[in-house]
Amino acid sequence: MKKMVNLDAAEATKKLLDSYTNVGYKFSSFVLQNPTEAEDAVQKIFMKAFRSWDTFQGRADAKTWLLSIARNHLYDRLREQQRERRLLRKALLEAQTNDRREYIILT
Repeated sequence: MKKMVNLDAAEATKKLLDSYTNVGYKFSSFVLQNPTEAEDAVQKIFMKAFRSWDTFQGRADAKTWLLSIARNHLYDRLREQQRERRLLRKALLEAQTNDRREYIILT
């Protein structure tokens, strides 16, 4: 697929989709451990590939380039999940603290 460097973004993305959707899904599913999130991630990965096609120089295989986009996207998503969990824990702790204050005030 190294000849892909001469294709426009739409043609290249279609070829990538046809060839690597399953690979992208398996990789995303393995990393995220959630089938629904993996499906969303695959869509976002291919959109990123489409938008950044002009940066593909053909020095590496298109699959390698696509998987590096996938890796970066999935690591970003894992960091987002960690932030979301921290915020949720903080909100739960604050809610418990507020419930405790209300209990003390009422008694």
